[in-house]
Amino acid sequence: MQCRSLICFLLTLVALLYAGCARELEYTASNTLQSNHLFKTAILPFTHDKKNAQPESAGLIRQLFTANIQQANLDLMEIALVDSLLRAQNLTDPDDIARIAKNNPRRLGEILGAEVIITGHVVQWKKSYALIHSDIEVEATISMIDTASGETLMTVSKGEIRNAGISRIPTGYVSAAVAPIKGLQSIFLYKLSQDLARNLSEPVLVTFKGKGVKPIILSAAALTKNSGTKQELYVVLFGDSGNKAQFDAGSLRNVPLSELTDGFYCGSIQGDFSGVERISVSLSDFSQQAHELVTVNKSQ
Repeated sequence: MQCRSLICFLLTLVALLYAGCARELEYTASNTLQSNHLFKTAILPFTHDKKNAQPESAGLIRQLFTANIQQANLDLMEIALVDSLLRAQNLTDPDDIARIAKNNPRRLGEILGAEVIITGHVVQWKKSYALIHSDIEVEATISMIDTASGETLMTVSKGEIRNAGISRIPTGYVSAAVAPIKGLQSIFLYKLSQDLARNLSEPVLVTFKGKGVKPIILSAAALTKNSGTKQELYVVLFGDSGNKAQFDAGSLRNVPLSELTDGFYCGSIQGDFSGVERISVSLSDFSQQAHELVTVNKSQ
């Protein structure tokens, strides 16, 4: 299997320039934490730093974090139910809710019928649209609080920084690479947010004996090109790293994709794909699998 398409080349090139670092995870847990107890748990609306994080970051990180701890041994309340119960008490401002969680968690426990509440604060969440050079930074903290005693059972803090740009690409390639990079800026930020949520959830999953989390497919694309008397189908996938990636196209099943660099998978195969309008891509950690249907683009 070879990756010769321009799409794959550009994605790989950008990925190789997508360098960065992770801040060390900070984690504390109370000595009184009973990890074998099935706590009824409510994840409250997250807050965000008004200067360093965009408003949509709080809702996104909350959703991603919630998705990542679904397999924890906790009796998790649905986010929609939590928000509905809070609205019934005229509690709609995340900052107001966070203050009550800090000063009077028992009240929230009574409103929600929850033994434990989880709060979250997005410290950094910055999106850059500079195409030549940009830094993408995300950071958040979550706290788990016992509503009866007011004790903080657990706190987890984590930050991620990535640099994504084309400053080191020869100028002749810049015009060709700009379009993919423009779209990838948001994908990079989403992937970084997913990485952050996954890292924040790890201590919770370990403490409460959680199982593996289904891999996330962030983006995928397929392209056919004429190759002599045959066609060649190119497939690229961007998602969680370190997984098994493959695709189905027509009668072909389980065609493998190679992970070229962190989270970028690519593959190609020859055949007659004139009647193939969509393919199915999948990403698996060998215990759970994510699927997505992808429209096949036809090149001239």
